[in-house]
Amino acid sequence: MSGKFPWLLVVGVFISFTIPSDDIYDQKGYYLFPIRPGEINYLSGSMGELRSTHFHSGIDIKTGGVQGYNVYAAADGFLNRVKVSTGGYGKAIYIQHPNNTFTVYAHLREYSKEVADYVKAQQYRKKSYVVDLFPKKGAFTFNKGDIIAASGNTGSSSAPHLHFEIRDGNHRILDPLRFDFPEIRDTREPELRTIAFKTMDADSRVNGQFGRIVFSTSREGNLFKLNEGVNLSGRIGVEIYAFDRQNDTNNRYGLPCVEFYHNDSLIYSHHIKVFSFRDTRNLLVHTNYPHMANTRRRFHKLYIDDGNELPFYEGEGNAIIDINDTLSHHFDIKLWDVKGNFSQANFVVNNSIPGESKSPVWKRKEHYRVTDNTLELYTDYGDGELNHITVYANRFSYELEPAYKIDNKAYYLWDLRDGLPDSVDYCGSIEDLHFKSTIPSLTDFSYFSDKMDLEFGKRTLFDTLYLQTWMDFDSTSNREIFNFHDQ
Repeated sequence: MSGKFPWLLVVGVFISFTIPSDDIYDQKGYYLFPIRPGEINYLSGSMGELRSTHFHSGIDIKTGGVQGYNVYAAADGFLNRVKVSTGGYGKAIYIQHPNNTFTVYAHLREYSKEVADYVKAQQYRKKSYVVDLFPKKGAFTFNKGDIIAASGNTGSSSAPHLHFEIRDGNHRILDPLRFDFPEIRDTREPELRTIAFKTMDADSRVNGQFGRIVFSTSREGNLFKLNEGVNLSGRIGVEIYAFDRQNDTNNRYGLPCVEFYHNDSLIYSHHIKVFSFRDTRNLLVHTNYPHMANTRRRFHKLYIDDGNELPFYEGEGNAIIDINDTLSHHFDIKLWDVKGNFSQANFVVNNSIPGESKSPVWKRKEHYRVTDNTLELYTDYGDGELNHITVYANRFSYELEPAYKIDNKAYYLWDLRDGLPDSVDYCGSIEDLHFKSTIPSLTDFSYFSDKMDLEFGKRTLFDTLYLQTWMDFDSTSNREIFNFHDQ
């Protein structure tokens, strides 16, 4: 595993699964829309949408900012589970259906009377408002269209709405919109706002520099184009900020279908039709997590990064582009929503004068940062001055020349796989880099020092972590302050 993620991400166990047959989506008309059936409805969220820590597991149906709409059973079935919690889904109902699927209705204000009476009795018996109940099979049965609850705003809900899920027999998430509910109208194509190109090692460049550079697009109909020239060399990862739209709303929805072509060859695709809760936190490596943490903008990676175990990708290898010539390269990005609305971006690289170099954005006060396996450093320089710096690593000193220069700053690159530097000398100004250990992923690992012990479980990290940690002393409060990496 290479060090793709220096950010400390603590994750659960990931187990991949086999995508079921699409036959289940052939059951059009089996389910009733659970809010205002037969009327036009609007969504605030879609299945597979990118959230901060997970893929969204259903659709969020708007209720106009009010509570109390009738919630209807989507199909015949019996009450499999009823749960009351202060967070999460709040008040929720789970119904099991004869076709071995489940529907889930969450953030409810109240249950139907017979269910409410049952829940209340169990709350008194358990002496707890929070309950998770599994009544006997057939104790509560519903016909399609029965009123089972009233919509609300309970749990971790920021506004009144109904969260609605359809799950298969193994409680894997299905996409309700693939059952063609006429209550949701969508004739709008997906939008692709920006494309990012990211160097994947120290020898790669985007417009002559290392790092990640974002380019805006312009639109003509359903075709998107880059607004400036791009030159690429080495190993490059492509990312997109894109989303779906639906009629008569300003919401941005998930992007279920993406295909990425290099010189007419399909190198990457994802089609999100079903997923497991056990896999959903892989979103942290499906998206560019550091960028999301800093900007809250979620980019799809059109490559499969280290540690990503999501099962719905197809293409060639990890889909990282390797450009080692000066020829022009043609790319196509194709986007679909579940209604079949289509848009496309196509562009050619290495065939034009690139745009003006862009100074990297540094979020930290230090003159260094870690990207994948690479330590980036920078310093100001002036005409006629020496531009080398000295890195101290492996008990030796190494003079580095600038990899490139932009806006009176010189940028230097060090491959952390060659050793962890302890400090750097910027022409007489020495800065401690605080590197202490290389922590591998997919193994149990212990780090010990005179100040602290850190334990890493086998599934703690997606990828190699170049651990930075240090201790400061706050004399005003007489406290030791321990620093661990960054957010």
